Order: sequence, then C-alpha cells, then structure tokens
Amino acid sequence: MNRSKLEWLIILIAVILLFCALAIGIYMGVQYGEKSADRRCQKIMSAKTAELKEIQSRLDRAMEQIAEGISRQTRNVLASWYGLPFHGRRAADTSIFSRFDLTVAHKTLPFGSVVYLENPKNGKWCFAKLTDRGPYWEKRELDVSEEVATILDMKADGVAVLRMRIL
Repeated sequence: MNRSKLEWLIILIAVILLFCALAIGIYMGVQYGEKSADRRCQKIMSAKTAELKEIQSRLDRAMEQIAEGISRQTRNVLASWYGLPFHGRRAADTSIFSRFDLTVAHKTLPFGSVVYLENPKNGKWCFAKLTDRGPYWEKRELDVSEEVATILDMKADGVAVLRMRIL
C-alpha cells in the first residue's frame, strides 16, 4: 500500500480537523453545561431571594405592630451615647453613621423609627431617627449619637435615664 505524499497530507489534515472538531465539541459542551448550571443556580437564587423577601416582609410587619404597640406609651429608658470610634462607619441600616446626626440605636425597633427623647433632669429634648442596633451593655436600652447626647446634656455623665416616645 503505497501512498503518495499528497494522500498522507490529506489524511493528516483530516485527522487534525477531526481532533479540532472533537475539541470544539467538547469545549462547547462544557460551555453549554456551565451555562445550564448558571441558569439552574439563577433559578434557585431567585426562588430563595423571593422566600427571603417574604420572610423580611413578615418581619417588617411584625416589627411595625410591635412599634405601634410601643408608640402609644412614653417610658423611661437607660441610655448611653456613642461617637468618634464609630464615626464614618456603616450603621446597621446601611447608612453612614455620623456623630453629628440626630440618631439612635435600639435592639429591636424598626429602622427609620423616629423617637422623641427628653432628659427629665433638665427638660431638654430632641427628635432622633433609629439607624443602628445596640446598645450591647447590660440594662441599657438605647444608644444615642454624640449630637443627641450634647443636646440632652448627658454627654458628661455618659449614661442617663431618658423619657422616650416612639412617634
């Protein structure tokens, strides 16, 4: 079986093309498989995202009901203040904390709640917005920003009993 150089060249080119086609087929299969896996992951993620949104919605409604129940009353709370070490950091509601803003932190009240605060010792008062979680000290129920502490004249004491009403 004597083959000419031209025949061998044609066979070689055919084999190379066959391997190239096989390699492209494998590559496309892998690519298609990855896209398929991506689609499955996207479907799962969108389903889980929907579930999480529903849970968040239920929690928000529950928190609103709790806040409504609490808002009808004025009560005394033990409060401390926080400032410089947290200035410029992200608060729990994703805003940037500023020690010069009228903000407060509470463990359970819904973000965005507005509270009326009064220092019964001197009658000074202000309004503040809930943007963060805390305090994490035993028996303290509220952390106020440095600006709120200055307005209420409690900065020097560090801790004070305040009259709080949720609006």
